[in-house]
Amino acid sequence: MQAVFTDIWYGTGMERSRGIPETIRPQVQQTEMICRSFLFGLQFAVRDTARDPGYINNHLLSYTSQDYLQSTIALPLLVQEGIHNVCKRELRFILEMSIKLCSVQQQRSIRRTFRCRSS
Repeated sequence: MQAVFTDIWYGTGMERSRGIPETIRPQVQQTEMICRSFLFGLQFAVRDTARDPGYINNHLLSYTSQDYLQSTIALPLLVQEGIHNVCKRELRFILEMSIKLCSVQQQRSIRRTFRCRSS
């Protein structure tokens, strides 16, 4: 996963933003920075939780990390091309998936805690 982040983000922001009007260039660059930060956070979460031997069987992030990756990489490209409706849909998808992921993981954690205490 590290190679993907490196190839996509390092040194590519300024080359891609050359054809963007000066009036919106700061907003596009800020969008790229936000997406880059999100990807680094995602990378940390995936690597940190992957150390758990039961990660693939017990954590929903193992199944959704590629969806996060694809949507987050698409966002700056969609913004640069002026495709705003699809960009909004991707943002809603990321937000909705994050809320569901958090909810599912918390419910699993609570159930595990109660099982351990009742045993």
